[in-house]
Amino acid sequence: MNIETFDALELIDLEMDMNGIEPDAWTPESPDRANWLLQKLAAINEADAQDDETAKREIARIEMWQSREKEKRIANRRWYEKCLRFYMNQRYEKDGKQTISLPFGKLALKHPAWKLRVATAEEAAQLWNEPVNAVAVLEHISPNFVRVKVEPALSEIKKLIVKPEMGVGIKPAVIVETGEEIPGLVVEIPNEMTFTINVEKE
Repeated sequence: MNIETFDALELIDLEMDMNGIEPDAWTPESPDRANWLLQKLAAINEADAQDDETAKREIARIEMWQSREKEKRIANRRWYEKCLRFYMNQRYEKDGKQTISLPFGKLALKHPAWKLRVATAEEAAQLWNEPVNAVAVLEHISPNFVRVKVEPALSEIKKLIVKPEMGVGIKPAVIVETGEEIPGLVVEIPNEMTFTINVEKE
């Protein structure tokens, strides 16, 4: 469809495909025309919202059906799995086998991986009868046992830095009070302003 004037836009239906139609030729020349475009966007947003609500209802209905069907099978699944675990435990106690291959699958027993972590205050009181500073203990044993993550406190530093002007690229960070640059720290300056559209509901 060839749209040569802005007036022709008023004939556009909400469902019409606008792909391939260049907007430059009929950019609005008045607030009324710009507001008309916002009305179109509001209508699109409303249609999207209605579709979203319909989709949510249908998804909820399907998920409820799916949940009911799964619930019917959960008890049977648990019973079968307990029987297989009992069988596997018996075989392991008998011949030490940790895996058994069968036509419809494989059964396996695996020792869980052990974890190393810092004891909680309650665990320390129970195991050593006193509070324990694990970091201090580890550092005493070997400095290699303690790792400290050091990084710039950028959010705090930003409060003290000169706000940059609009421009392109990066510039050294400058302290407001002293005017001194901070070597190694830069401010990134946007190369263009951000454009946003807020559409009000009708």
